[in-house]
Amino acid sequence: MITKIASRLTIFLVNRGIVSREDIPIYTYGYEALFASVVNFIVIMTLGLIFHQGWHSVVFFVVFALTRIYSGGYHAQSYLKCNLVLGGIYVLTVVLNQAQECTNASYEMLIFVLFYLTVILKFAPVPDSRKQLTKAERMKFREKVLFLSAIWTILIAIFYFVNFNLAFNVAITLFVVAVLIVIQHLCKGEEGNRNEESS
Repeated sequence: MITKIASRLTIFLVNRGIVSREDIPIYTYGYEALFASVVNFIVIMTLGLIFHQGWHSVVFFVVFALTRIYSGGYHAQSYLKCNLVLGGIYVLTVVLNQAQECTNASYEMLIFVLFYLTVILKFAPVPDSRKQLTKAERMKFREKVLFLSAIWTILIAIFYFVNFNLAFNVAITLFVVAVLIVIQHLCKGEEGNRNEESS
């Protein structure tokens, strides 16, 4: 559905002379990414309203989306699966965030952040089959994700003393991003092994 809309919009712009035919793949991919992001935002905000977690949903989306742009990670095979996975992940973060309110979760938060930083330093960015990165792009993405990671870590440290729930929210979101990176890395390794066996 999203692919069809992006394609039709691009063809419309080509017919109007706004976009050249050579740029069709670039614009189609760009509009796909834009529409997918809008749908993802709507899904998260809707779930946020259902669970009465307005600020949690905003923080989750901003941290998750910004980090994933440069870190890479697991991608579902269709936009429907992507939305289902994203919705499930968000619900999990809500549950974990509410569970920590009953305990002192400082150690858990530290583990989440350390796990995230370890994964980012070792694997990021992880390309997927739909978007291969050149060496220069990989270096640029790595610099940006490391910069973002430094910002998130500083914000967690500040929020720890100001608003612990917010700090824990950011830490959980980063932990989820790290898990998705590990999953994609493992999938990439399995795909490489299959290619070697078939050759």
